[in-house]
Amino acid sequence: MNILVVSGSFFIRESLTTFLCGGNENVKVDCVRRISELDHGDISKVDMLFADLYEEELSNLILIKEKYEHIKMIVYDRSKSSRNFSKIAQYNIEGYITEISEKEELIYLLNRVYKNKKYYDLDIMEDMIHNPSEKNYITSKLTNREQEILEKVGVGYTNKEIANRLYISVNTVKKHISNILYKLDMKNRKDLIIYTNE
Repeated sequence: MNILVVSGSFFIRESLTTFLCGGNENVKVDCVRRISELDHGDISKVDMLFADLYEEELSNLILIKEKYEHIKMIVYDRSKSSRNFSKIAQYNIEGYITEISEKEELIYLLNRVYKNKKYYDLDIMEDMIHNPSEKNYITSKLTNREQEILEKVGVGYTNKEIANRLYISVNTVKKHISNILYKLDMKNRKDLIIYTNE
């Protein structure tokens, strides 16, 4: 697997390279300070991209995601910007984190994104859902359990993962999601993810 690390920070580039390689001969890591240092031929060979948003323009990452859909992308945003996060979710970028405090969390994130699943920082998700706004008025139509499930759908959890975390059956999760879609007048799970990330 070819991984590209984009960061102006020497520490981040070197730390991630050491961590990601870890004696694994199947992983090749390249590092650049900015996306502009690469040509399109280099980018097309990338399987996973880890970008430090402090140094890179989000618009450049979105352009890459639109052109090279196969690239799994993780964005590290120290600014914890809800505006950035909304765009990241809108353009189907797989991962968004605001800090890396534990090695196990990073391993979980990488495995999840590698398996084509989403991983979004839970703190910023909770902030966006619980901040007073028109959205909160709309979601007040939902029961407490439905709001819990909506939050986890927005983070990117599967029905099985939600069921395990809330100690309910997968069928119960499906029924709740159907009710949520009906109450919010939405068609599918993607609509819910976009809604929670606006």
